[in-house]
Amino acid sequence: MTRDVGKINENQPVKTGGAVIGGAFPTTYFNEQTHLKRNQLDESHDVNKHDETPDSQPFFNQNVTNSLIIIKVSPGHLQGVQIENGNGNKAYLQVFDSTGNVNLGVTKPRLSFFIPANGAYDNVFPNDAKVEFASGICIAATNTSNGSAAPADSSGVMVNLIYS
Repeated sequence: MTRDVGKINENQPVKTGGAVIGGAFPTTYFNEQTHLKRNQLDESHDVNKHDETPDSQPFFNQNVTNSLIIIKVSPGHLQGVQIENGNGNKAYLQVFDSTGNVNLGVTKPRLSFFIPANGAYDNVFPNDAKVEFASGICIAATNTSNGSAAPADSSGVMVNLIYS
């Protein structure tokens, strides 16, 4: 199912199903100093449409740190992610294929998203590219891609997910 969510631009977030999705899609790395963008939009990614399955769920947490957060305890898909790091140091969001049996720094994450200092990361995975999780979905924010220490600043990172 495709749902029209209105115009999306870097400065105006759009509310979709309870989660706030903002920024240019698909993958955008944004850093206040460089304004660096990767993977510029093409015709196959209409920013005015969002692919969503009927059982899509939003997740929001404004302070994700190195305490494991269980998102889903059954098989599922990650459909979209928006992460904002308002801290002065880089951070990583680790995403695990697990129902909660995770030992940070030991268990290998399924995905690890880099978020630059005072920057953000956005990505929407189209229906044919949704990331599949066989067991469940758990997240934690750390200061390295597969480590256990919290991001260097104490405030954590803001995370929006769309999952099913």
